[in-house]
Amino acid sequence: TGGVAPTKLHANVAAPDRVLNVHVTADGDTVVFNTTANLFGAPAAGGAAAWPLDAAAAHPLVYGMKLSPDGKTLAFLDGTYDLYSVPVAGGSPVKLSSTGPVGSKVDANSLTFTPDSSRVLYVADHATLGVQELYSAPAKTAGGAMRPQPALDGNRDVKPVLLVTKDSSRVVYMGNVLDAADFEVLSSPVATASTVTRVNNGFVPNGDIASEYSVRLAADGTMVVYLADAELDGQIEAYAAPITG
Repeated sequence: TGGVAPTKLHANVAAPDRVLNVHVTADGDTVVFNTTANLFGAPAAGGAAAWPLDAAAAHPLVYGMKLSPDGKTLAFLDGTYDLYSVPVAGGSPVKLSSTGPVGSKVDANSLTFTPDSSRVLYVADHATLGVQELYSAPAKTAGGAMRPQPALDGNRDVKPVLLVTKDSSRVVYMGNVLDAADFEVLSSPVATASTVTRVNNGFVPNGDIASEYSVRLAADGTMVVYLADAELDGQIEAYAAPITG
């Protein structure tokens, strides 16, 4: 058994309420978590009461959350799967995502901050129900959500794994954006609507990227590594290509 008793970071939670998600800031000083009632922050060392992040407790159902790299902002999805952010120090949440058709959602697995903490990238079907597209929004300002890729039709989608370069300028993702028949490795500027760049070369018939989880971005942001059966259908091999194609 351990010699030091763990520290409880909050007051007792009465059933049926419970703690659902927890994150720790990069400096290790602050823990953020949510219950079914609210979002909270607390000193990781204990010794002080947890504080509500959402002062009005207006968003009790949180389906996903992501902490910014600088530890100052928490992005989260509320009960309608819309994207909001709130200061870790506490305050009023700001809606980041645009309003989509009834039933549309932000994919909780796609929430990605840029390394400089200035923007949140995500995948949602906010333009056309059922069509997953890439979005980028300022992390602290409402009304600025935009699509770095062109509008997609019902035969095209973006996968929810998003990789952002260290300088926060470009995002790498997988989708059948340029060719409805092939899911490819693509890159786009983070904050401007621009031409989508194809990172991989072409495939043999039925060839494809192994999965969105097989794509990796080099630390300096210049190269992308991926797995694909590009030369022989069914034969998965490793490839590297410049992020600019």
